[in-house]
Amino acid sequence: CGKVYCMSCINRLQSNSCPNCRKDLTDGNENKHYFPDKASERRIKELKVKCDNKRNGCKWRKELTQLEEHHSKCGYAYVCCKNNCEKLVLRHNLNIHLQNQCPMREYPCLKCG
Repeated sequence: CGKVYCMSCINRLQSNSCPNCRKDLTDGNENKHYFPDKASERRIKELKVKCDNKRNGCKWRKELTQLEEHHSKCGYAYVCCKNNCEKLVLRHNLNIHLQNQCPMREYPCLKCG
């Protein structure tokens, strides 16, 4: 029928029929009569999106294709302390936490100097 559905909706179908026209989506041998719509995929990936960490102060806004890479280094994402103090801190505050606030940070010995 020409309708466009995302793959997660297709995967959730309880049957092998189109939810719009009820036509069988397979040929009986499990060969599917649907295919990825690359043009729609390209348009979606070009959409401008905001970072999930906007509520923490991140002002990043670019194409969806760049979001995963941004998330991996976003300064406004919460990360676990590297000293295992179980504290979650914003990535851009991690060094301050490690140097001044972490209860598990190393202190110089007062006896040894």
